[in-house]
Amino acid sequence: EKVVSLVSSVVLVSTAAKAVMDNHLLIPVDLPAYAKPFAPAAARMITSVPVPIPKTSYGVRFSHYIALGPHARRAHVELVDEMIGSCPPRARAGWGSAMGKLDVTAGLEALTVPTTVVVGTEDRLTPQVHAEQIAEVLRRNGSLRELVVYDGVGHMSSIEAAERFNALLDDVDLVLLREGRVLAAGGAPGPVGAGVARRRRGANGSVLADELQPHDTADEAEDEGDQVKGIPRRRRGTIPCEREIR
Repeated sequence: EKVVSLVSSVVLVSTAAKAVMDNHLLIPVDLPAYAKPFAPAAARMITSVPVPIPKTSYGVRFSHYIALGPHARRAHVELVDEMIGSCPPRARAGWGSAMGKLDVTAGLEALTVPTTVVVGTEDRLTPQVHAEQIAEVLRRNGSLRELVVYDGVGHMSSIEAAERFNALLDDVDLVLLREGRVLAAGGAPGPVGAGVARRRRGANGSVLADELQPHDTADEAEDEGDQVKGIPRRRRGTIPCEREIR
């Protein structure tokens, strides 16, 4: 009930609702028969053992393998490796262990706002099967907006496919504006034309918050009305994340 009063739409990115450790691709599927019984233990070691990841070429390869697609840009690999390496081992292992017990299916079934599900075909941590399971639940309760699959992209899809992902978020914004579903202050839906939905991003391009801001001038309100009708006001700037790490 609170979700509807707090958000207008949801985007679920590279995630799962349950059975994460039963449906991952961290361990190659073509292992010889004698090695397969050890695969679950090896997966737990990768995700749940609190050991530091060494800052070596092998560590970079490991980060690339688990988090990104095979053709990820070097800058993306280095960024993700830095993110993984800077995370305290106990925190990383604790979260990995918690993911193994995760089951939020009930919350997913209660989600009633338009929801977009995003996944990469090369996601080893939460493969496409998880996104399809989530989409099926949302489809049954009528809240699935779209299932978006990025070909060749790994788990860090919002980084690896930043331009496409940010364009998707902008499209969600525009649809909400057209439908008058943008939330105003206090959680009440605001009418189209009452304000402009703005996305605040961090230095690396990550989304910090979506908010509705009132129009400062009549001209701005008119510009926003044109945009809702499909008349472009201006082209948005380049993606900060892409500009900084290219």
